[in-house]
Amino acid sequence: MKRILMISIVVTILLAVMVGSALAANWFVVADLSNTDLTGGGYCWSFNEEMPGGWGGEYGEGAVTAFPGDEDDAGYCSFNAKGKVSKIELRVLDGIADDSFAVHMKNPKGKFKEIFTYTDEGTTETWIIHEIVVPLKFRNATRTYGTIIKILPTGPHWAGFDTYGQLAVDKVSVTR
Repeated sequence: MKRILMISIVVTILLAVMVGSALAANWFVVADLSNTDLTGGGYCWSFNEEMPGGWGGEYGEGAVTAFPGDEDDAGYCSFNAKGKVSKIELRVLDGIADDSFAVHMKNPKGKFKEIFTYTDEGTTETWIIHEIVVPLKFRNATRTYGTIIKILPTGPHWAGFDTYGQLAVDKVSVTR
């Protein structure tokens, strides 16, 4: 009887460790910028409120990275991930303006380096989810700095910039 009890305890401990490891391996955090919290739960900064309207078939979703009077057109997010982040996901509006953008990430030396670019594909308003695989050399930087990204519009300011700004971002997430 003692032997069966011991085996049950050992199996229970092993299962707990395996489940805990699996959950840790799939660590996931979302910064939701589609509401009134322009920090996405405290993860982001330097975003501006989106103007009310129907953008990409949704009403007033997202935050804008550039607006008249901004000293810095970029929007930033920082995730204090323990371990290596392997994927960044962005939900961004590809609208009637040139919504091209670049994503930069802090490298192991603490400098922002470009890891992704997107070139605007048209003039219809559509929310697009961009899955960005973090290059291996940047994954080690997350141990030192966390995951710090910069989302920078690269298209020229459009005719409606003074009213609506540039590049609406809805969600930013990271996965280990």
